[in-house]
Amino acid sequence: MTEQLTVPQLLEIHMMHQEGFNVSPGFRNPGFLLQLVDKPLLDGFAGGCDASSLVRQAAHYWHDLARAMAFRDGNAALAVHAMMTFLLLNGQELDVPEDDLVEAAILCVGWKMDLEQCESWIHRYLRHS
Repeated sequence: MTEQLTVPQLLEIHMMHQEGFNVSPGFRNPGFLLQLVDKPLLDGFAGGCDASSLVRQAAHYWHDLARAMAFRDGNAALAVHAMMTFLLLNGQELDVPEDDLVEAAILCVGWKMDLEQCESWIHRYLRHS
């Protein structure tokens, strides 16, 4: 069974960014966060544990959270951190240079990467044992 992220986990990630990276607290639209947290499940991925299905779900967390702008600040960082946390919770890991990660986060939050591009990017950097 796939381990999904919860709203409390996402809030904890955002609070870590507030403390560690001087991200401003507060919501822009908390409804977006509540709506998006279950989106990977709603798209028919529930229970899919193969690497391809996990990557698709991770891409949803990243893409959808980056674009939702649920928080006043730190949405790009939250989205990338959520994507990576989801992968780790499900036994997958990225092997990506920090500069590439930062560049991709900025592109995604700036609407310059669609869902399929996010998915391809994750596949490119997925660590294979």
